[in-house]
Amino acid sequence: VGLLKLVPSWYQSQRLGAKPPAMNDFLEHVQAVKKNDREPAYIRDCKDYIARHRTGKIDLNAMAEELRISYGYLSRKFREIVGMTVQQYILKEKIRAAANMIRYSDIPLSEIANYLDFSSQSHMGTYFKKEYHMTPNENRKRFQ
Repeated sequence: VGLLKLVPSWYQSQRLGAKPPAMNDFLEHVQAVKKNDREPAYIRDCKDYIARHRTGKIDLNAMAEELRISYGYLSRKFREIVGMTVQQYILKEKIRAAANMIRYSDIPLSEIANYLDFSSQSHMGTYFKKEYHMTPNENRKRFQ
């Protein structure tokens, strides 16, 4: 019965050009995948390096050396192509990993912060709140 009530409003929104929320999420995902296809290989390699090393301190010079590219060039092109600095991207990925661990496990927040190499639980919490507009504890309670 609930679905039948949604169908007319969804149909009406289609006639007006609006998309259902799930369709918007899907379209955003497709756009992100297409954008990644256009990224140079060294940007994808940089993101892969960050994903593999996000549980420790990432030495940007060592990363650039492993990728066989100058750090200055990588840093400049990364910001130009991705729209944020390498350091901002690293922090965003660590916070994204923390969010997943908080949502899908009961690991104490202090252990998550330590595992992802934040200097403290409060340090992680500060950046988490900036990204998700709620504290890690609020996030955990929301998804329980």
